[in-house]
Amino acid sequence: MGAGYPARYPGVISVGSLDAAGHPSSFSAIDHVNYFAPGEDIPAVDRTGARQLVTGTSAAAAMTSNQILKSLLGVAKPDSTLSALIAHQSKEDNQ
Repeated sequence: MGAGYPARYPGVISVGSLDAAGHPSSFSAIDHVNYFAPGEDIPAVDRTGARQLVTGTSAAAAMTSNQILKSLLGVAKPDSTLSALIAHQSKEDNQ
């Protein structure tokens, strides 16, 4: 199964989902995918603050965008928290 639209538009980064074993999820595109990230039973918090597990390529896309952002900001440790990213960026802006 190949990535559909909007993932196939030029300039768009397509993201597929991986299961806990690191294999493509049964619902995920496999062909024409730029990146794969975990996308099954991902811990998340809903609008009310309740913890839940989410599944889907949207969860994988969020994890991928987080890693891309950290790379663009030059953060050495991919597991940095958002607050560490903001502090790092603030420090860079003040120099």
